[in-house]
Amino acid sequence: MVSPDVVRAVGAEIVVEVSGAEVLLLDATESEKAEIEKRTHVRLFKNLTYEFAVASPLFSENEAVAASPSANLRGTNPYVFRIMDITGTAIRGARVEVYLKDTNTPAVGITDKNGMVSLSLRASSATEVHVHPNENYWSTYLVDVSSSTAARALTLEQIEVPYQDSLRHFCKPEGGLNGTGVRIAVIDSGINRHAELPDINKGLCIVDGKFSEDFLDNGMNHGTHVAGIIAGQGKGVRGIAPGVTLMSYRVFAKDSRKAQTLDITTAIQRAVDDGADIINLSLSLADDDKDEDGMRLAIDYAVDSGVLVVAAAGNHSCGEMRIPARYDDVVAVSALGLKDAHAPASTFALDLHHCINAEREFVPDFSNYCDTQLNLAAPGFAVVSTVELAGFRAMSGTSMATAVISGIAARFLSKHPDLVGFQRSPERMSKLKDLLYSSAVTLDLASRFVGHGLPQL
Repeated sequence: MVSPDVVRAVGAEIVVEVSGAEVLLLDATESEKAEIEKRTHVRLFKNLTYEFAVASPLFSENEAVAASPSANLRGTNPYVFRIMDITGTAIRGARVEVYLKDTNTPAVGITDKNGMVSLSLRASSATEVHVHPNENYWSTYLVDVSSSTAARALTLEQIEVPYQDSLRHFCKPEGGLNGTGVRIAVIDSGINRHAELPDINKGLCIVDGKFSEDFLDNGMNHGTHVAGIIAGQGKGVRGIAPGVTLMSYRVFAKDSRKAQTLDITTAIQRAVDDGADIINLSLSLADDDKDEDGMRLAIDYAVDSGVLVVAAAGNHSCGEMRIPARYDDVVAVSALGLKDAHAPASTFALDLHHCINAEREFVPDFSNYCDTQLNLAAPGFAVVSTVELAGFRAMSGTSMATAVISGIAARFLSKHPDLVGFQRSPERMSKLKDLLYSSAVTLDLASRFVGHGLPQL
């Protein structure tokens, strides 16, 4: 370990010393870093930023209070909306996005307890308006909207569960507790104690190198949504492997979309040591930085321990995987969708696709692709899953697809005759990967977008 005295001697600063681990988080210049490495013969790694691999808007209750148009969008033209359901009941906390011409970033408002939101903007007309509720309703949109002081009423359609979304199309629900005996570590925003989810018997929060027992969702609902895809118990949504043991490692601070290498790699090591069979990483490096040796070492530790690591390809519509999906030993997953498997007036109807087959199955435009680094594909478009404490929401992203593959892998581990009874080992992990790849079908979609395809259960 690097001695704190050495750090101080070269003029660098210790930001965090991880309790019980040989880890320091330093604030050091490149020259200070080089001097510390020279004196200690210990290599230092960058602490880079990761984000959720989700293509749907995410926002927390706390963020909602602070939402407002950026300065360059403000003006004197009023836009007033009332968001309600079919009975006329106001929908509180919905995110309303107003897109002006020649702007990619929308003006944002959050509905109050009366379902109302009012924005004053610089243009008298908007190209699109999107409405994203936090839970239990489908999103909706309008095009070519003029400003007005009169409130424009928008009615949202309720999400009826169970819903025949893209997940239930590609992966038919089955009875029984598939995945029993398999431990899946979800390294994410945390997992809420949702009515549809099994009890979380192992959890930890690691943020800025500090440990706590608060493994519940950080307010963004991403980890809870991922957990429902894996292990939903079937009353409202049924997950791929309801019998698994979920392990929650929260690495995102409260109300944050960003996590750091230090916390993710520490969580990976803890998950391995806690006995995980599969690690689900529905996240990706925020910037396309190829120098991420800290993450590479953590992945190596998991793989050498016989743990299957499943990671999101990323949502940048580009021909390369993002870290950690880029690594050879990681199962990299892209997204699949089904045309019209959502409410007709939902914003999901606006999404484009890379390619589509005769069955109206497609690869959404946001999903990263690659001829060599992509391994599998799974439903990740307008997937209905768990949020909050008892709610449901549809989300898109390679995050969702990654959770599907983790669930399928758990089912293989729990019942495939070539795997049942074998203890965790690199050999078992390699065999599991081979089974996932050999059982996959491309669905008449180009392999650069789906890899081997979707494993068949």
